Amino acid sequence: MAVSANLDIYIRAYDEVTTTLKAVANDLKDLVSSIKQVGTQSQTTSKDVTTLADATLKAGSSAEKAAEQEMGLFRSLENLVGGVRNLAYAFAGLAFVKFLKDMADASARTEVLATVLHQVARNAGISEEEIDRTDKAVQKLGITAASSRQAITQLIQADIFKPDQIRKYATELARASQDLAVISG
Repeated sequence: MAVSANLDIYIRAYDEVTTTLKAVANDLKDLVSSIKQVGTQSQTTSKDVTTLADATLKAGSSAEKAAEQEMGLFRSLENLVGGVRNLAYAFAGLAFVKFLKDMADASARTEVLATVLHQVARNAGISEEEIDRTDKAVQKLGITAASSRQAITQLIQADIFKPDQIRKYATELARASQDLAVISG
């Protein structure tokens, strides 16, 4: 029974992570397309700058030619600035997609840990309400949800305390762990 429940948990978690990763993959495909467009624009800008350099070398003493070249330079610089801006947007987009992926992964992991915690608590005869109160009490000490859920799950699995003692000892152990971490640096 427990193996089947754990398998269901893993399958559900796998489905959630797969869906999230597919969405991230689609976002990355869009980002790659944007980056390719920036590359094409950069090549055009590079050609414009090369053309401008050739025109500058050929410029003679004519003030009219110098004015035309200045306008060409201005347009090339505008193109270059546009290309750099697009490249900056592409990098910012890539960083944002990575940030979203990391958030989705962390969220999925935390949800899986919650499911595992509830299943382990249920198997140990602890109510879902009691385990949720225990989880919140440990989190109020400044411990992340993922760390709290993992630690409480391990505490239940160790079968050291009676089910009605879990909240008391889980918060005391978490506080003692924090104090030890502060002392040890």
